[in-house]
Amino acid sequence: VKCHLEPLAIAANATQSDYAHLNVVLIMLVTLYHKFSHPDLDQTVAEAVLCSLEKRWAKADCPVFILAVVLNPFLQLSCFSPQSPYRKFSTLWALVQSTYLWIALVEQPNTEFARLSIATFQILASGQTKG
Repeated sequence: VKCHLEPLAIAANATQSDYAHLNVVLIMLVTLYHKFSHPDLDQTVAEAVLCSLEKRWAKADCPVFILAVVLNPFLQLSCFSPQSPYRKFSTLWALVQSTYLWIALVEQPNTEFARLSIATFQILASGQTKG
């Protein structure tokens, strides 16, 4: 029972904190998915938790969570495998545009926002930072 409840309690505490950010929520979801994918766990419980996580992720605004991780100066691209599409500028820029549309309700970011965002994501995608 402890091996099932402890990760859920930790995730609940981390995500309900006054200081929880979107990147913390995504990292907790990934951590839970990883923990409940372990073959030593009761598969009935593990499958129920994994199904619930997948259902929640499908309903989430995924781009904003991914951008929160990428823009975290301590994480940046370190959470993504070298083959991940999220390490490519074109993918990151598409996420920025879709998130901007969702938040600002206009199709294109203004020129200044676009200029700064493009520069930031080109640096991230090129690997010039610690990520």
